Amino acid sequence: MRVITLTPSATELVCAIGGQSLLVGRSHDSNAPCGIENVPAVTTSTIPSGSPAEIDAAVHSAIGNSGTLHLLNRQMIDELAPDVIITQQTCNVCAVDAATVDEAIAQLDKQPEILSLDPHSIEDVLEDVIRVGEAIDRQTSAQECMVNLRARFCDARDRVNPYVDGPRVAVIEWAEPIYLAGHWTPGLLAAAGGQPIGPPEGMPSITVTEAELADLSPERLVIAPCGVHENEMAPHLKTLRDLAIWPELVTADEANVLVLDGTWSFSRPGPRLIDTFEILVDWLHAADG
Repeated sequence: MRVITLTPSATELVCAIGGQSLLVGRSHDSNAPCGIENVPAVTTSTIPSGSPAEIDAAVHSAIGNSGTLHLLNRQMIDELAPDVIITQQTCNVCAVDAATVDEAIAQLDKQPEILSLDPHSIEDVLEDVIRVGEAIDRQTSAQECMVNLRARFCDARDRVNPYVDGPRVAVIEWAEPIYLAGHWTPGLLAAAGGQPIGPPEGMPSITVTEAELADLSPERLVIAPCGVHENEMAPHLKTLRDLAIWPELVTADEANVLVLDGTWSFSRPGPRLIDTFEILVDWLHAADG
């Protein structure tokens, strides 16, 4: 079995169920677990560096002009001769879009099985563990992994008092324009005891203006810019802290702001979403003792 993963979450799912030795190719931004850097990257990103606003403008320009944000090395994929390629169709910004994958695969000498993941809730993510296991013939270890992840999720959720209304929480996944996280994030917030602000669970992320964010009256903020490493967070934090409404948003208490590495916390629908959920529960209920 020879496997290529085109998203970091797919890479982590394969490794979590004991399939790391099967990987012959990975996405350029797959950086976990340890040792994955020795697997050749078959994708590259065309997203430029810049301020949050500049990056957002470049992304929308590329998409609007039918461009692509990620490139596939078709020749390398052909040489690697994969049996299975695992990709995604949830977000064209986060990984290679489905059309690019389909076009590249059609030209390969050997036609691999394609597994395209499209999770929109934590339940979808847990089901994807099983789907990946079936695709790479690791059904037993996938079942064990899913049971372990679900047990951790339930253990953390059981620490939440269901009879107390939690704080209103906004998860900001981009600073300019302001994006409020959707898909699985609202469900995670609700399960952790918060009242999610933004789109309902399962729906895409949305943009809001500064005034609209103020009207939503968040009591807590989570800042986790999608795809941004924690040590590269400064431009996003400065943009948000320069907002006129910033003191009102955090109610003059930085303890109401949680900053998480945007490369893994909410943006990767895989095993580390459970890590993120545990962090959320601890943060939201730190004062509960």
